[in-house]
Amino acid sequence: MPSARRAGTPIAEALLAFESAIAAAREEMPGWREARTEAEWLRCEAALIDAASKAERLRLSAPQLDFEGMAMVLGDLIAPLDVFLDAERLVRSSG
Repeated sequence: MPSARRAGTPIAEALLAFESAIAAAREEMPGWREARTEAEWLRCEAALIDAASKAERLRLSAPQLDFEGMAMVLGDLIAPLDVFLDAERLVRSSG
């Protein structure tokens, strides 16, 4: 997002980086898949797939949005990843 101090990263470039980060996260997913984390793991996997799909569609459509519109779109893009908070709590609480 642009700010008064810097211009910001072009949205297509930022989305490509986001998609790369999602791909890297998906590669790490098998490392914490266990019977006790299965439900959360499945929700997290689905969230990563959803976020990657939305990011790709957004990057390819390249809509012209004002600051508020961009903030809303990006919020919707990352919202599915909130499931990782519950997964983190579960993993930390069970050692």
